Amino acid sequence: MEKYEVSKNFDVIFNMYENLGKIFDSMPESIPLPVKTMLRHAVLDDVELRNLMAGIKNRRPPRFMMVGNSGCGKSSLINAILGWYAKHVSPVQVGTLKAQYSVITDADNNKHFEILDTRGLCESVQSSSQTAEDNLIQNLIDFSPDALIYLHQCDVRSGIEQELEFLKTVIEKSNNLRKNNPAFFIVLTQCDKMDPSYVSDPSLFTGNELKMTHIKERIDQVRAICENINLSPIDIIPVCSLMDWDIDKDQLLKLSPSQQNEHMSLDWRYNIDVLRASLLSSLTDVKAQMGFSAALNIKSIFNKLSVKIINIFSGISASIAVTPIPVSDIFILCALQALLVMIIAALSGRKITFKAAGELVTSFGGIGAVGFGLRIAAQQLSKFANTVFPGIGSGISAGIAAAGTKTIGECARKYFIDRIEVK
Repeated sequence: MEKYEVSKNFDVIFNMYENLGKIFDSMPESIPLPVKTMLRHAVLDDVELRNLMAGIKNRRPPRFMMVGNSGCGKSSLINAILGWYAKHVSPVQVGTLKAQYSVITDADNNKHFEILDTRGLCESVQSSSQTAEDNLIQNLIDFSPDALIYLHQCDVRSGIEQELEFLKTVIEKSNNLRKNNPAFFIVLTQCDKMDPSYVSDPSLFTGNELKMTHIKERIDQVRAICENINLSPIDIIPVCSLMDWDIDKDQLLKLSPSQQNEHMSLDWRYNIDVLRASLLSSLTDVKAQMGFSAALNIKSIFNKLSVKIINIFSGISASIAVTPIPVSDIFILCALQALLVMIIAALSGRKITFKAAGELVTSFGGIGAVGFGLRIAAQQLSKFANTVFPGIGSGISAGIAAAGTKTIGECARKYFIDRIEVK
């Protein structure tokens, strides 16, 4: 079975999008020119599709700002999220930042994350001056993170109330000074140390009732603190980030992520997939979403993108159905559905011709097969509706056109993305 490579697949689909004009020009002569012209404008002028493709093209590393005391496991968490031992490159400080800024790269210098480590939160909380608070606010403004992640050791109870109250003040003040506020997460690290601490392997402690009870209690305690001070994190997630390799770290840094995996001797990560998914869903900037998905090779992004594209094309189908044109809209719907299949195929990393896409539309039971019958039904319904309720017939036709296109898109998604044979 083919393996998904998110970054390469992104390049394939954007390249196809850029060449849509050529695809329209190369459509069979049997498709009338007015159809081609309408399709060209409907697809290429769609703002939502254009913005989505711009996000894919201009994807960037997400920016994460991490706050927490020394030893809380920030570097380990970064490695755990990535799934390999990361290289931290610290370029020139950004603006007036009073923290450690670094770019997370692999052996080939591909950028995956931008990290701002504020360090020493405990000292900031204990400071009697406004300097620490002001510095953190300025960090949020200068760095403009996609997510603010507060880390606290799961087995350490002390200090968390004061730290969360301090962060609440900082978040509220910075939110008044910036347009786009970051998602706020609380990550309880090193939950393997919760009592009984001798059960540290997640494959074992997830089945240990006492350990899981203690972890849940700690989550409930933190949630209660947040509710008491009116602080609303996106999520409170307990994690374990334990990973180790059978060669030293200097050697690891010279290897690609896949090569590093061959040397992994210990993988005791817990809830990292939950954290990844929550971080991904919180990203409001599509460029950061695509960058995060590419960095982690998150395959679920293909299904999410497919659904978005299907909905866009369904909307275009509905618009076409109610637009007066000198040719039957069956030609347009046929071509539009074939184009949709081509795009979803490209999203999976496969390139297919317009002709092949049209054949798949027919095999999926689309407008080329039973779709004509649906169209006749739509026309009859339109006539009837216009007789009884003047003016609504076009809406019925539009609804059927949209539903038919959505069905074709879903078949293509299952076939190309989920790799399920569609019968």
